[in-house]
Amino acid sequence: MSNDVEDVLDYQREVRNLRAELAQLRDGGTTTKPPKRLTLSEILQAHLDRMAHAGGERSSVELTRNAKGDTQIKVTVRTGDSDDTATVESATAKAREIYDALRMVYPMAGPAD
Repeated sequence: MSNDVEDVLDYQREVRNLRAELAQLRDGGTTTKPPKRLTLSEILQAHLDRMAHAGGERSSVELTRNAKGDTQIKVTVRTGDSDDTATVESATAKAREIYDALRMVYPMAGPAD
C-alpha cells in the first residue's frame, strides 16, 4: 500500500475513534454498547421484588364474620391507585361507595331478642 492510502485509513480510524468518544461523552460517560437483555428469571425476580415492596401499599377490601355472624367490612382505598383516586377526597368517596354497596349486600343484624 502506498503512504497516501495508509494515511487515509489512519485518518478514518481516528475519526471513528473520535466519534465514539463524542457519543460516550454525550451519554454522560456511559458506554455505547447496547444494554444487556434480561433473562426470564431476572424479570421474574424483579417482579417478585416489586410485589414484595408494594404488598401493603395497595387498595383492598376485607370481609370477615364476627361471632354473631355479622359481616365486618374493611375498605382501604389508596390515593394514586387509579386516575379516579388521585386525591384524598376522591379516594374517600371511592371507599364510601364501595362500603355502602357492600353494606347493602351484608346488612347489620338487628338487636337480639
